[in-house]
Amino acid sequence: MLKFSGEFNHAYIITYERKPKLYRKLTYLNLLLFVIVSWLQLNFQQSFFITIIYNVLIYIIGGNEIIIEQMQIIKNIGIQIEKRKRNGSTSREFINQNIIRDVVLQEGLTTFTVEIYLAIICKGMKQMILPFQYNLGTEQLMQIYYPLRQMIM
Repeated sequence: MLKFSGEFNHAYIITYERKPKLYRKLTYLNLLLFVIVSWLQLNFQQSFFITIIYNVLIYIIGGNEIIIEQMQIIKNIGIQIEKRKRNGSTSREFINQNIIRDVVLQEGLTTFTVEIYLAIICKGMKQMILPFQYNLGTEQLMQIYYPLRQMIM
């Protein structure tokens, strides 16, 4: 889900929040595990312990998945990109407006698909910066692209 907030004149915040792909499946697996453990007629402590171990393993395995990506555009200053993971960790990156060369919508080719993504080209860097790791639709990218170009370029 894409959310826009802030004043268009000075600062603009774009937030993309997504549910992890495995969220529903892991919930069902957790319920199934609890039913199987109960069916085996283990006492409550044993079944509770097994369920806790299972949840800790799921947390470790799936904890690095990004669930919220946020881009804060501050006029005449720059862009701050924030990514929050399922395990609670947050990473932030600030891009000063002085080093931004261009903002583009780039096409990426795979074997069977063409994917469009937003990219920031910076001076003195060989790689582009992608504010959103997950592919958004073309309409959503256009809603982000035009305000970004007007405030930064």
